[in-house]
Amino acid sequence: MRKIICFIILLFSITCLSYSIETSFGKFKYYPKNINWKKTSTENFNIYYSGTEKSMIPVLAQFAEDAYNFNAEIFNDTLKNKLNIVLYSSPLYFSQNQIYPYFLPPNVAGFATFKRDRIVIPFNGDLKRFQELIYHETSHIFQYHKFLKNPLTGILAEEIQLSTWIFEGLSERAVSEFSSDGYMILKDAVLNGYLHSAEYMKNNQNYDYLAYQQSHSMINYLNEYYSVKKFDDFLNSVNYTLNIDRSLQKVYDFTFDEFYIKWKNYIANKIYKNQQGKKSIINNKNSKLIKKNNIILFDNENFYIEYSENKLSRKSFENDNYNELLFKSTPFKHLIYSKNMIDISQNELFLVFSYYNNNNYYAGIYNFATKSLKTIKLPSITNIDKIKFFDQNIYILGSKGLSSIIYKVNQNYRISTYFESKNNIKAFLIINDNLIYFSSYGSKTYIHFNNKIKQINGEIKKAEKYSSNSVIMLITRNTENFLSHLNLNNFEIYKFMDYKEPITDFNFSKNNLILNILNNKTNITLITSFPEYHNKISTRDIYRVPKIEDDITYKAENIQSSKPNLIPRFENLFSGLSIEENKYLRLSIGSSFNNILNESILNWQIGTFLKKDTKIDFSIDYLKTGNRPNFNINLSKRTKFRNDKEFYKNQLQTRIIYPLSISSSINLTGGYYLYGFDDNNLNDNLFLGGYYSFDDTYGRVFPFYGKRFFIYLGYLSNSSLNYEFKLDSRYYYLPFMFRFFYQTSDLLYFDDTYIRGYRDKYFASKNKIVFNSEIRIPLVANIPTLKKNNTLPLMTVYSFFDIGLFADNLNSTKLYEEKKLIDPVSSIGYGFSVHFSRMLSLDFSFSHKTDLKNINENPVFEFSINKELY
Repeated sequence: MRKIICFIILLFSITCLSYSIETSFGKFKYYPKNINWKKTSTENFNIYYSGTEKSMIPVLAQFAEDAYNFNAEIFNDTLKNKLNIVLYSSPLYFSQNQIYPYFLPPNVAGFATFKRDRIVIPFNGDLKRFQELIYHETSHIFQYHKFLKNPLTGILAEEIQLSTWIFEGLSERAVSEFSSDGYMILKDAVLNGYLHSAEYMKNNQNYDYLAYQQSHSMINYLNEYYSVKKFDDFLNSVNYTLNIDRSLQKVYDFTFDEFYIKWKNYIANKIYKNQQGKKSIINNKNSKLIKKNNIILFDNENFYIEYSENKLSRKSFENDNYNELLFKSTPFKHLIYSKNMIDISQNELFLVFSYYNNNNYYAGIYNFATKSLKTIKLPSITNIDKIKFFDQNIYILGSKGLSSIIYKVNQNYRISTYFESKNNIKAFLIINDNLIYFSSYGSKTYIHFNNKIKQINGEIKKAEKYSSNSVIMLITRNTENFLSHLNLNNFEIYKFMDYKEPITDFNFSKNNLILNILNNKTNITLITSFPEYHNKISTRDIYRVPKIEDDITYKAENIQSSKPNLIPRFENLFSGLSIEENKYLRLSIGSSFNNILNESILNWQIGTFLKKDTKIDFSIDYLKTGNRPNFNINLSKRTKFRNDKEFYKNQLQTRIIYPLSISSSINLTGGYYLYGFDDNNLNDNLFLGGYYSFDDTYGRVFPFYGKRFFIYLGYLSNSSLNYEFKLDSRYYYLPFMFRFFYQTSDLLYFDDTYIRGYRDKYFASKNKIVFNSEIRIPLVANIPTLKKNNTLPLMTVYSFFDIGLFADNLNSTKLYEEKKLIDPVSSIGYGFSVHFSRMLSLDFSFSHKTDLKNINENPVFEFSINKELY
């Protein structure tokens, strides 16, 4: 089924590269500030980066070369050409990259593209995570060359069977040993019996977080229980056979199903052994369990904050109907949900949280008394790590390059820098007007207070003030989280006793300890008393915290950078098939060129209708994106059909696009048209105009919700009107869509505005007014097969009503007479669409013409590819 769908997508992919003044909707990726790209090279990498982030390059170069050497040892091979790394200075800039065509969800840390051996990553302020990310993505490039690009690839292949677990397991092993978060998920799955099955793991598919951890553990098992040579032989066998099951049998003498059982017993024994002697906090008689996922309690324990279904709400334990909406996320304005990013003021009158909107971080401050929301745009920083209330002031911990910075927002909402440090600050508190902060380096935490620095083993995850002289800390050591108590008077630290359930977060109410624990897939909340001390934690006095610069051989002053060559180079070939007037098929072929950043794109195509004596068309298109403003130049010769006649539309057009936000832009356009039905006697027109476009719609593969708006005003040199005006407005609220369109222009036959049911008539008039409405219902279905269920592309069924007025003079137009339409035309109908992706949909409709009094019984059938009406 997947192969059939891929073939259909390939066959019907449309590359419409010719632009005119037609409605243009879409979202915009752009950088908050323009990037001055630089390039530097190491032994095995070309690195592209912002010229303002030179201090990061020695760290990146060291991590990248170390990752290369590590993976070269694992795969027993080196790569012929240098790898390319594109570094973005922050997750905000990374989210706007042009390399990945769609908007990235917030949880994407980085990605690799095999075509150019390219690793695309941001720096998020956390050196350890940054290093792990580089190792992970470098491993994927090595896997591609080892398993898919090697000259011996598939030399013994009979049946290709490459499971995702081997790719992600190798990449996770390249990163490090298990993180506490990953191991907690794996442990919870073992203890509660929800590990993914062998059937799930052997498939080649997208994995969830648990599957990543299982993959990591499965690779670890092969390395721990069998020799390194066997593992090398296994990887070589996979390269030759492209079949994991066959390779397991050849090298290890067991099938994948047998291997899965061995691994499952191994990980279960390991986890159950670690659980011996630990008590369950859920069964503690002093514990009160709240079966809600990821909530934040108020001190009085009557109210709580919950984030679910993209909504942040205040709710009550005493009244199930109480639901106070505080914030609602959308795909373009979303809450950064983390317990570290939400806090309640000491007097419980205010809630502060952080959200991302239009390439900027904002703090939202909700007043429970007035039920109002105040928003503050935050300074441009690499990342935000924590937001806290102290003495009714708001403090924001973030990273700025390799430095950590704390901002203070006073009660008048003025922002100032409170503290800045070269140390990697992970948590902070203000106690009696004194700052205490916790930094980390490697697997050590450093506690800074009163000009003293104490070192402990483990990484700090959270710290909260318990009293004026004590702090409770959540620390990770190896794969376990544990709570500990810090006495600020003598700097003694005691670890509390361990429990079976992993602790993911903690807080206090007036009288109790509030824990978030992972139990059976859910982060449940538990109110309990403080546990007993288990043992004292050893500390060490130090006078200087180690820094990353101490451990790297690359130095900033030795980095040689230059302006990169960003000239487009060949990327791929493409072909397309389109249809006009329900019967004329047009075939096109072409190719695309772009640069390493995908910000400079050159496309060309030639095409012709599959009809005798039809001429060859062509289009050459250049698009520059990334830094604002964007611009586009298009030279094309196009043939279209208008009422069964060939209409020639040739143009040279330039557009300057300036995104105002992710969803809106202003545009200037100008150029030269040659057009008409007689190829030997075409009309000409110089044009110049501007338009505004807005599009905040969102949905799976077509707009479910939101608005679209487009307005254009332009000048025409050879026109009785000397101007052109166009307005297109659409509103979506699933299952409804409403559209209003108006145009005044002497350029007849240019756009594709139509009323369904009237494909046999093209409305060549100076004035066009159209109203469309639809009710569209999505359908999802599975096809049961012998091996697994295959999900069909999204399908929708719909009904519609269209009405339009097309006239040269609206003043002399009659609308309605004898209870029926006179000049306007309208139709009602129904149909269905198949949505393969956002770039490809097939539409089938049946339209009945009507004058609102009589309905034509014979429907008009229409078939469209990538219908633009919706």
